[in-house]
Amino acid sequence: MTINAERLVALEEEAAHLRLVNEELSSVVHEQWSRIEKLEKKLAHLEIRLTSFEDFVEVPAENTKPPHW
Repeated sequence: MTINAERLVALEEEAAHLRLVNEELSSVVHEQWSRIEKLEKKLAHLEIRLTSFEDFVEVPAENTKPPHW
């Protein structure tokens, strides 16, 4: 093999490796994005539930001392 042919083979191997790594990273990003979307939906649902509970809970005045003082 000539030096140019060896260099071409090495470049093709590197390109194949980078393609594989790119596909793996793309898969990981897709999975993480799906998880983020699910978590955002859960968070929105919990925020709605929290605000509905806040209507039933009495909030003490901020500057009042507790009864044991």
